[in-house]
Amino acid sequence: MLYSFLTSLVDTFSFLNVFKYITFRVGLSVVTSLIIVFLIGNPLIKYFSKKQITGPIRQDGPIDHIIKKTGTPTMGGLMILIGIIVATLMWADLKNIYIWIVLFVCTSLGLLGFTDDYLKNLVDFHRSPHLWKLEDDSWTLRKSVWQDS
Repeated sequence: MLYSFLTSLVDTFSFLNVFKYITFRVGLSVVTSLIIVFLIGNPLIKYFSKKQITGPIRQDGPIDHIIKKTGTPTMGGLMILIGIIVATLMWADLKNIYIWIVLFVCTSLGLLGFTDDYLKNLVDFHRSPHLWKLEDDSWTLRKSVWQDS
């Protein structure tokens, strides 16, 4: 967004030529994403804590770990993903197909992580008797899920 706008003004304002350098835009992108994460981080953590969106804690770990981790919200990757996407859209050359490929892959992996956290924490998917069963000391998806019934 800003890259296209600012580089279109280079003929009028020659000092804007600095925005053509990728190293300068990378620095701006890092600072932008850092500011975004700092701004949305605290409200997002408070929201997740209020809604009690916390991850399960393994009981076989050290006692200190169990005590400290209790109530820690999960889905913090959402903050990072928002920062990356916004900063990339602001400072990258959006005419470059590789930017869109990387954004797609990053968003897809973020969606996969979100789905994993959602199923693990909010739906309690890994303990659902309807979808999972214990077989040979490993959890496997029931075949009945894949049948049309």
